[in-house]
Amino acid sequence: MDLNLVNKLLLRFMGAYPGSRFAYALQDEKTLALTRHEWIDSLKDYSFDENALMAAFHDAKVIHKDVPSIAEFIELAKAKSKLFKEKSEMERREQSIKIESSFDPLKEQEAEKARQQIREMIVKMRC
Repeated sequence: MDLNLVNKLLLRFMGAYPGSRFAYALQDEKTLALTRHEWIDSLKDYSFDENALMAAFHDAKVIHKDVPSIAEFIELAKAKSKLFKEKSEMERREQSIKIESSFDPLKEQEAEKARQQIREMIVKMRC
């Protein structure tokens, strides 16, 4: 897990929850280093990209009144990562169908269905 990404995440949590015990505790350098280590260690087994982590952070702000636990955050990140992967797969599928439909007009219906699924996926990601 990228140290800069974890630092960015922790700073964003501190900014989003300025009066929390979390933000207060991280003013101490030792606590900040320990917290940073725990987050890095907990996230290292996952292949979350920055987009999934930042989308999970956004969800956390909406859902949680205080900074979520690492376990709660990982669940949010898993859900966002899954949505991003599904969206990417749908886009690849649409591209493939688009190429095929240029040779076969019957494939156009399948292409439209794929486009609709992508639109629905984008709406889900915004929620």
